[in-house]
Amino acid sequence: MIKKSMKLALVVCVMFASISMTSQIAQAGDLDPGEGVYGGVFVGFSSGRVQPKITTKNLLVNGTFEAKEGGLGLDGIEGGGWLGYGYKMGDLYVGFEMEGAGAGAEIELTSDTSIELSASSSLTNLKASRNWQAGGAFRLGYYINDGILFALKGGVSVSEFAVNTANDTGDVYAGGPQVGASLTSKLSGINPNLSLRLDFTYTDYLAARVGGIGSGKIDNSNTVLNVNGSDTATRLGLTYSFF
Repeated sequence: MIKKSMKLALVVCVMFASISMTSQIAQAGDLDPGEGVYGGVFVGFSSGRVQPKITTKNLLVNGTFEAKEGGLGLDGIEGGGWLGYGYKMGDLYVGFEMEGAGAGAEIELTSDTSIELSASSSLTNLKASRNWQAGGAFRLGYYINDGILFALKGGVSVSEFAVNTANDTGDVYAGGPQVGASLTSKLSGINPNLSLRLDFTYTDYLAARVGGIGSGKIDNSNTVLNVNGSDTATRLGLTYSFF
C-alpha cells in the first residue's frame, strides 16, 4: 500500500511540476477545453476481467486449459494525470495526449489444495495488483459549443502488475491497444482555461506471461501460464489549458 501511494504521489507531483513550469512561460488566453498545451489530474475507478490460460506437458496432464468466455473480475481506485496538446479547427478538434496512473485494479485467487506447477514450484495463492499504467493516444473531437468538447481517443497503454504467490513475488508487464471517450466542460465561473473532464477508457492487455518469479518458476518447459484480459476505467478530473 505504501509503494502504491508513493507512485501515485510521484505521478501527481510530476504533473503539477509540468503545469507550474509551463504556466511561467505561457501567455494564458481564453481557450476552449483541450485547446493548446494542457495538463490535468484525475481520480477514477477501474474494473475488468482477466482470463488465465495454462498449457501443460507432463505424464499426468497434457493439454491447454483456458477461460475463453467470462473471466475473473478485478477492480480498484486509481489516480493520475494527463498532459497533451490540442488544436481547434472550427468545431473540430485534433490532438495527442499522454497519461499516467498509479495504484488501480487488484485480484486475488486462493486454493485449499496445493497446485503443483513444476517439480520445484506449487501454488496455493495468487495475488496481482497494478502498480502503474502509462500510455499515449491521438484524440479526435467535436465542440458541441464553445465550452463543451466531446472527444474520442485511440492509442497504446502499458501496465505493471505486482504478482505475489505467497512464496515468491515479481513484476509482470502487460500492454495493448487503448480506446476511450471523454466529455470536457469549461468552468468559466472559476477560470476561463479550467475545465471539468469525464473520461471513459478501455484497455486490452493482450497476453502477459506470468513466470520467472522468485526461486520457484511459475512456468517452465512443461507448464506455461499466460494471462490476458481487459480493463475499463471511469475517471473524473480537472484540466487546464496554458496556451
